[in-house]
Amino acid sequence: AADGIVTPLTEIKRAFAYHDLEDAKAHLKAIGGHLLRQAPEERVGPLVLGIAGYGNVSKGVQEILDCLPHTEADVADLADAAAQVSHPSAPLIKVVFKEEHLVEPIATGQRFELQRYYDHPEEFRSIFERHLPHLDMLVNSIYWEPRYPRLVTKAWVHKAFAHGARPRLRVIGDISCDIEGSVEVTVKSTEPDAPTFVYDVESGNAKMGIEGMGPVVMAVDNLPCEMPRESSEHFSRALTPLVTEMARADWSAPFESLALPDSLKRAVVVHRGKLTAAFQYLEAHLKAS
Repeated sequence: AADGIVTPLTEIKRAFAYHDLEDAKAHLKAIGGHLLRQAPEERVGPLVLGIAGYGNVSKGVQEILDCLPHTEADVADLADAAAQVSHPSAPLIKVVFKEEHLVEPIATGQRFELQRYYDHPEEFRSIFERHLPHLDMLVNSIYWEPRYPRLVTKAWVHKAFAHGARPRLRVIGDISCDIEGSVEVTVKSTEPDAPTFVYDVESGNAKMGIEGMGPVVMAVDNLPCEMPRESSEHFSRALTPLVTEMARADWSAPFESLALPDSLKRAVVVHRGKLTAAFQYLEAHLKAS
């Protein structure tokens, strides 16, 4: 919209304007129909949407994208897919990135091993920047800690937008929303009533809105609030079977001997005033706040 491009995608409404998720999906499907009915010369694209991650958050992203006409490309074919002037069957192209597409071993000749990456991320370096020039939009849904390489660095963004350049990647939806984390230009979180900012490459600051020299970043850190009806129903269905077990538990017992179902015990962040082992990493954030 900031570039003056006319596309049915601008008909997408804010989440609160929909009655519920099904209402939103129905509208997106109608917009998809408008996209397909466009004359070839009116189409913008194909637009390439990269999704970093393949877990539950990524599945949610793809569930919404499934409402729009799209095709999927393998990462190995990304450059060729992005180079197309138009696509015969769909105006959108989806690419899903896994860990082996994000990093490579630093040591020459070593093959990528997923568990090795989890255990020793310092032995790997990011290669994700090679994919960025082929994307129109990146949606980040990965879990990240400071010991892991980043997806998008400030250095890459400054280089890509240097001297007034306008790279293809102009929009980043950072669902993970780690401040200056895997997407380093996520310099702040945003709220549903003001969801986006432009990372200004000259000042390094966030400029609210969608206009400016730098990528537009959506970094709302409480996205479930956008669909409160479905969020409440989902959480209540998940928690209802566990209420009895929660009531029966002896919460005065040490965490190691706390009698809870595994799914519930893994979700306990604080027990008797202390962070549980799985959430010890939050200590650094608490000290910094």
